[in-house]
Amino acid sequence: MKKTAVLVFIIVGVLLSLAVQVSIAEEPGGVGLSVLQLYHHERNDHKGPIVVLDVLLGGSALNGGVEKGDIITHVDKESTTGKEYLDIIENMLRGPAYTSVTLTIRRTSTNQTFDITLDRVESKGLY
Repeated sequence: MKKTAVLVFIIVGVLLSLAVQVSIAEEPGGVGLSVLQLYHHERNDHKGPIVVLDVLLGGSALNGGVEKGDIITHVDKESTTGKEYLDIIENMLRGPAYTSVTLTIRRTSTNQTFDITLDRVESKGLY
């Protein structure tokens, strides 16, 4: 009888541990940016890339080197041009906390393009 109780305790412990891990992985996360979609006059839908309006405290973008005025041309190699603004925010920039996202940045001050990989941090108010 003792062996059965120990086995049940171990199984319950493992299931609780898995439930906690799934719960943590599903927490919403963001990188800490305030962004706006640029108007693209050459496209019929006029949906251009994303520009960084502000880099917010508490997000990984601040320490990751993102600057105001940077243009986000791609998120995880997927172009932001032609995409719906809310889709970019909700399905590209935001994601499960503790996961990484790679932004392709065009820095307007130097006209250089480069990638920055950031970790999404847990926060319901960050993108």
